[in-house]
Amino acid sequence: MRHSFQRFLQHTLQLLSQRLCLLVVLFCAAGALHGAEDKPPVYPAPPGQGAPLAWLDASDGLGRRELRRSEVQISLGQPDEVKKWPTSRRTDSGGHSEMHYPALGLTFQINAEDANDRDPRLGWMTVALPWDGRTAQGLYLGMTEDAAMPIIRAGYKVKGSIALAWGQGGYTKGKAVLAQNHGWRKTQFITFTFREKRLYRIEAQLKPTPLVSLKDIRALLRTIVSIALVALLGLGFQAVRERLGSNWERLRTLLGAALVGTGVFALFAAVSTFGSGDGYAKMAGLLMGLGGAGLVAFGLALLSQARNAAVSGLSKVLLGAALVVVIVASLIK
Repeated sequence: MRHSFQRFLQHTLQLLSQRLCLLVVLFCAAGALHGAEDKPPVYPAPPGQGAPLAWLDASDGLGRRELRRSEVQISLGQPDEVKKWPTSRRTDSGGHSEMHYPALGLTFQINAEDANDRDPRLGWMTVALPWDGRTAQGLYLGMTEDAAMPIIRAGYKVKGSIALAWGQGGYTKGKAVLAQNHGWRKTQFITFTFREKRLYRIEAQLKPTPLVSLKDIRALLRTIVSIALVALLGLGFQAVRERLGSNWERLRTLLGAALVGTGVFALFAAVSTFGSGDGYAKMAGLLMGLGGAGLVAFGLALLSQARNAAVSGLSKVLLGAALVVVIVASLIK
């Protein structure tokens, strides 16, 4: 009995020692990982004493607005790494690329709209460690926040800041100061990231945002064309009405009934497609449903002017109910 108890005690102690050793190993590994994540950045000593990049800096500190890939490669050589992101039509993102110079701490982004050019224009620039130069305004990495903020406020419009944290548990604190260039319109943005109250990274927009983009111009042209088409349809509609004379009332009622019937059929077909798992079928169903709802609304609008009081009254009630549903749905959303 005594020997059995001793063996049990020895076995228990052995298991406890193994678990304790495992816990110690895990604790040390977690501490090492935490230390690696929270490892403070190494700033140049002394900071800001490197060679200035005169070809990059501009008087506003944002960088030259007409900077192309060939100019960077002539000055810095071929990038150590080039990353490309495929275009995603679902999220309307991607299509851009980045040129990385990790030994210099410089990264240049080529926007999606310029990616296919022979010598594309650079859209953004990121300045990070181990860069040891200065901007045209005298900013450098490692500069204290108290010394950098007066320069930033004097050279840019500061729009606000965002709190940041690094490391496991977020023990290392900092913030990103959001700014833009002076002027009456927004053209270039710049972000200054401070870590533990020292300038840690700069991200600047090189290619200005146009006051009116090509996308806005296209949308405006589509709107103008749509208005012109509606006006032409209205003129044609009026001409047909005048030519039909007394037969117009009968034709309007028949046309309204036909539109309502076609719209109801389109709505039924659209609802039936939503049970399919195919995304394209759902998109087609959504477009069909919107078109059907438009046909029903237009048809009811025609029927609401019919000479028959019952048809006219019912059409007006249905139009009013549809309007109430749309308003309630918009308020709920």
